[in-house]
Amino acid sequence: MSRAARATVGPRGFGKMRADCTRHGPAPGPLPGQPTDQREVRVTANRAAARREKRSSAPLLKVKLSQPHPGTQILERARLLQALRDNAERPLTLVIADAGFGKTTLLATWTRGLRRPVVWYSLMPSDADVVVFGRYLLEGFRREQPRFGADVERALDEARPGDRFAEVLGGTLANALAALRGPAQLLVLDDFQEVAGDRQVVRMMDTLVRHLPEGLRIVIAARSAPPLALERMRARGEIFELNSSHLRMTRAELGTLFAEVYGRPLADPELAALDETTLGWPTAVHLAHEFPHLEPRAPRLPVVRGIRPARRPIAAAARAHRGGVEVRRRAGGGARRPA
Repeated sequence: MSRAARATVGPRGFGKMRADCTRHGPAPGPLPGQPTDQREVRVTANRAAARREKRSSAPLLKVKLSQPHPGTQILERARLLQALRDNAERPLTLVIADAGFGKTTLLATWTRGLRRPVVWYSLMPSDADVVVFGRYLLEGFRREQPRFGADVERALDEARPGDRFAEVLGGTLANALAALRGPAQLLVLDDFQEVAGDRQVVRMMDTLVRHLPEGLRIVIAARSAPPLALERMRARGEIFELNSSHLRMTRAELGTLFAEVYGRPLADPELAALDETTLGWPTAVHLAHEFPHLEPRAPRLPVVRGIRPARRPIAAAARAHRGGVEVRRRAGGGARRPA
C-alpha cells in the first residue's frame, strides 16, 4: 500500500471509507448467468457458433418439401375443392381439424390442379426451430427460383437467439418474396401443430403474415388453430377457413364413395345407418369399408351389420370425437362454411 494510501486509512480516514462503502454499496459483480471472465465469454460464443453450424450443416430431408400423392381409392370432394378454388386469392387459408379428417389428402388433391408454383412443407417436431424452419422455407422457394433469398441465407448464417432475430428473419423473407416476379406462389404448411409450440417460429410467421407480399398465398393445415395474431386479417375478410364440420362426409358423398370408388354400392338403409354410425368421420368410414373383408361369405356388403351393434367401438369413437369438436366449437366459435 502506498504512503498516501496508508495516510488516508487512518483512524478517521477508515471511518470515512466505511461510510463511502455503505453509501455506494459494494462493487458490482457479474449478474447470475453472466460469464465471469473473458475465457467464459469465448466458450459461450464458441458453443453458440457450434450450435448454429450444426443446424446449418444438417442435411435437409427433401421429401418434406415434396407434395404428397393423394393416393388411390379416394373421393374427390367436389364441394370442398370448389370452395378452395373460389377462395384461392385470399391471403391465408386455414384447414383445422383433428387427425383422420383428410386435410392432407384434400390439399394434395387441390394443389395438383393448380397452375401456380406450390411450396409444400410437411412439418415434423424437429422443425420446431426457427433456423431449421427458415432453411426449409428457403430451400422450398429455391426449387422454382434457384437464386432466391441471398439475404435470407445470410440472416440464417448469422442467426442469434431471441425474438428479434425471428422478426428480422420473417421480414427478410417477406422482402425477398415481394421482389419475385410471375404468378403468385402458394406455401402449404402441413401439420403446423408440430411447430406451433416454438415461440420463435410463431414470431417469424407472425411477421411474415403481417407483411405478406402480393405474390404469396399461405395455407396452414393443423389439428388446432395456430397461435398467430390473425384478428385484423379476419376483420378484413382475408382468411378462408375450413374445419371438421366442413370436412365431414355428407350422406351423398358416402354413397358416391362406396358406389364409384369402392365399387360396392350401398342400399339406402345401409347408407343411412353408415352415416349415423360414422358421423361422416373419414377414418371411421374407412374402417367401416375394411370390416366386410373379415366376413367374405356375406352375399352383399354387410357394412352396417358389421359395425352395429357388434362393433360399436367405431360408433363410440366417432361420437366421442364429435363431442370433443362440439365442445371446442362452443368455446372458440364456429368457422365460416364453404360456398
